Amino acid sequence: MCSAGAGAVAAYAIPVLCGVRVPLGPDERDTVLYRPYIVLAVAVVLVSAVLVVRCGGLRGWALVTIMLAAIGLPAYVHARGLLVMDRLTGESSHTVGAVASPVPLGALEAGRWLRAHSDPDDLVATDTHCRWGQPAPCDSRQSWVAALSERRVLVEGWTYTAANMNHWRPGSPPEYLPFWDGERLAANDAAFRTPSQATIGRLRERYGVRWLFVDERRTGRTSRIGDFAELRFRSGDCAVYRIPEHEVSSSAAGDPPGDDASARSSRAGRTLSPSGRLT
Repeated sequence: MCSAGAGAVAAYAIPVLCGVRVPLGPDERDTVLYRPYIVLAVAVVLVSAVLVVRCGGLRGWALVTIMLAAIGLPAYVHARGLLVMDRLTGESSHTVGAVASPVPLGALEAGRWLRAHSDPDDLVATDTHCRWGQPAPCDSRQSWVAALSERRVLVEGWTYTAANMNHWRPGSPPEYLPFWDGERLAANDAAFRTPSQATIGRLRERYGVRWLFVDERRTGRTSRIGDFAELRFRSGDCAVYRIPEHEVSSSAAGDPPGDDASARSSRAGRTLSPSGRLT
């Protein structure tokens, strides 16, 4: 019990004594992040030597193991405790734990459908880059489309990419850094915000995009994306379009501007089934 208590005390005392806070300040070097671990390693060596000498080898190592378990296993509880201490002392700290993000209805079904009906080498474009529900400031820890479809995405969440981390500096959380290729991001977003033969065609011709994964809470079902790409699947708030090999002209097809894909499919003798498949 004493060994476990000592480990719990160490879990609180070492961060406080070392004075390391995350995120780091603008003038702090990231090497200071190693300070608590160095202090912990030195403390463990000294305590282990004392316990082994005084209590014997087997008993001493057993006590050390209990102490380390008390430090490591309930780490989340300790983090919450430190957050409470920060609030009591009036000091700021970054939020512990994830912020809930509202997942659009049908995301799982649309992602799985895209995985089943596309080639592993196909490239996908999507209108969602920021974590759902957190558009400003943009938290770029968003990778649901790539995860559910198991396909490469032209631009999705970029927090954990090598290019983004190369732009990281102490004091600037990597999840809030802007995308490094402004031209590519602008071309991607234009296809969803102002869909046209030019904007959607640019994704295919310049970047090799074959599919569009759309969160219709952002574009709305009245979007003209369906005038220039073929609706292949819809589930809940999500729709999957395929960019055709050749240009699609809504005027040539006799479709009025803004006509949605369900109506066009119906006139062509196809219907959109309850599962979202075109039949």
